[in-house]
Amino acid sequence: MGDRRMPRSHRSFGVSDWHDRLPYWTSLSTRRPLFNAVRHLLEVVLLLLCSNAGAVWAIEPCSLVGNVTASPRHPGLTDKIAFVVSLPFFLFPDGNSNQIVARASVDTPLNISVDVVLTPTPGDFPGWQSVSVLYRADSVFGLVGPLAAGEYSVRTDVRIRDPRSGAYQSVCPDALPRTTLLTVAAVPMPVTRVRVFEYYNTALDHFFVTQDTGEIADLDLGVHPGWSRTGEVFDVYKSGASDSRGHPACRWYGLPAHGLDTHYFSASATECSQVASAPLTSGRWKEETGNAFEATLPDILTGACPDATVPVYRLWNGREDSNHRYTTKVAIKQAMIAKGYIPEDFWR
Repeated sequence: MGDRRMPRSHRSFGVSDWHDRLPYWTSLSTRRPLFNAVRHLLEVVLLLLCSNAGAVWAIEPCSLVGNVTASPRHPGLTDKIAFVVSLPFFLFPDGNSNQIVARASVDTPLNISVDVVLTPTPGDFPGWQSVSVLYRADSVFGLVGPLAAGEYSVRTDVRIRDPRSGAYQSVCPDALPRTTLLTVAAVPMPVTRVRVFEYYNTALDHFFVTQDTGEIADLDLGVHPGWSRTGEVFDVYKSGASDSRGHPACRWYGLPAHGLDTHYFSASATECSQVASAPLTSGRWKEETGNAFEATLPDILTGACPDATVPVYRLWNGREDSNHRYTTKVAIKQAMIAKGYIPEDFWR
């Protein structure tokens, strides 16, 4: 595919038999590394600025560590509540062997704890949840609920193993633990769902999906010749209207000057960041929006979809004129694989 293709480094890991069964994102009706050279340069800058800190866990800015986000932000009485904790890249320098384990618990009737540990020996924490280091921005660190109505105090701490003493201590002792408030109401905040429609262009042998009413009208009226509906649809959240139940889906356009003329979607913050920063895509792909719609993600490590959602699978044609198909149907997924399409689902 040369330099026109999207980054797909997971192909080198030989995990197709396992990861092909996992959904890409989830519908309401569901790569590898960040480039080490850039990351390493940023780490060097941070280490130089903080050379007097004396230890990894004292590196600033601690304001970036341990911030918690609840999904949904305004839950109701029947909601399970997922927590995501911010862990900046400088906590994982090259050569680092630490893995992430986490747990969320209701300690007393109105107090919730979200604890995170960076450890080379996750087996020392039985019952804790493993979290993907690479996809930590897309991962759930703990789940609680449903909860009774009330205002809850959410305490968040991040600890790391001191390589000298073996003891676990706070990553940022002056800033952690943090405490935020979470309100559970009798009725959750309303959300808005939209339907995504699929189109196909026979001449290009390309698929395209959109939830945008203006684009749908233009495509149906033939403003963009050659496109017709396939009849396939799936539901997502409207941009900015999921109450954090969904993740923003970035939308990128492959420029025709580079032999592309295609669109790429991802609800993974990690993947969106990779496309934005990759030398492989620079000048060839243009970001049209960082939030075309919002979609829930499967569990990064297990592939399990949240309740009341179904998998959406992403498949790549593997050609120079890169194109993807998104479907909720296993039969369509298998048919596309039989035609030579490559599944692009989450992997460990």
